[in-house]
Parts: sequence; C-alpha cells; structure tokens
Amino acid sequence: MDPVTLATQCMDRASEQIWAIIEQLIADYELERSFITLYGGGGSAGVITHYLGQKYDLKSKVVNNAPYISTIGVALAMITEQIERSVVNPNEDDIKRIRGDIIDKMLEMGALRETIEVSIEVDTLNNVLIANASGTNEIKNNDVAVVVQSHEELKKIAVQSLGYESVKQPSSLKMNALLGLK
Repeated sequence: MDPVTLATQCMDRASEQIWAIIEQLIADYELERSFITLYGGGGSAGVITHYLGQKYDLKSKVVNNAPYISTIGVALAMITEQIERSVVNPNEDDIKRIRGDIIDKMLEMGALRETIEVSIEVDTLNNVLIANASGTNEIKNNDVAVVVQSHEELKKIAVQSLGYESVKQPSSLKMNALLGLK
C-alpha cells in the first residue's frame, strides 16, 4: 500500500466519529451546508478540521490561540498549591492562618479569588496541618488579542459566509434586505 493511501485511511478512521457528530448537528438543526464553517484548534484538531472540510466540501479554519479552547489549555489554566505546617494541637486560629496563607499564595500565582477552593487536613498523629487549594488562572486582557472590526468588515464577513465574494454581488432584494444593504 502506498503512503498516501495509508495516510488517507488513517485520516478517514480518525475523523469518522467527529463527522458523525457534525452530520447529526447538521440534520438536527437543519443547517445549510454552504453556511457552515468548521473551526478547530488545539492538538490534532487543526489537521482533522481541514481534512473534514476538504472531504465534505465545507469551509474550515484553525483558531488562533488554540490553547484557550483546548482541554490542555483548560488544564494549564488550573492552579494547585499545598502548604504543610508542623503544629501541635492546632486551634481555630492556626487553621484560619493556614487557610489565609494558601489563598494569598493562590492569588499571587494568578488564581481568581472566586474560583479558589481550599481543604484543610489535620493530621493529629504526625502533628501536621495541611492546606490544599485549587483554582483557575485569571486570563488577563493583554493575554488575548481582541480584534475590533468595523461595520464594513463585519458586513464583508456576513456576505462571504453566505457564499458571495463581495457586498455588491448579491442581486436579490431579499438578500440585500437580510444584510441591511441599500
């Protein structure tokens, strides 16, 4: 078997489950195939997305900043910390202090306060107080580029998503009315 045939068979097998889901969504929502654009990002999604687009004649794009949408990106956004202290017969103040310390440490590491979860363990056998915390990383505005598009750019995107090359190309009055064109 030649390498191209083998690679095609591998891609077919890798993408058939994904295509089954896409096909079901198209049927369930009665989507017009010419309006569909497949988006992928993270891991092998960029490869599979383009392959499915070519195979089934759909538009496809790979998303920038894919780590923000991938499972790996979610895992990387998680922050965990543990603090252990030797404390003989810990009292309520000791527990409050270690809880406050671990929350402060999580905030220093970039966790959002409202996502921080803390658990405290008291090991009386070894006289150890253990605080465990987890939370989600705060994504700062400068971490993600936000592109503001003009009304004309948005109109161009809408027209292209309907299968036309330019704003001037649609001739039907209904199409112009849908797009808010004169």
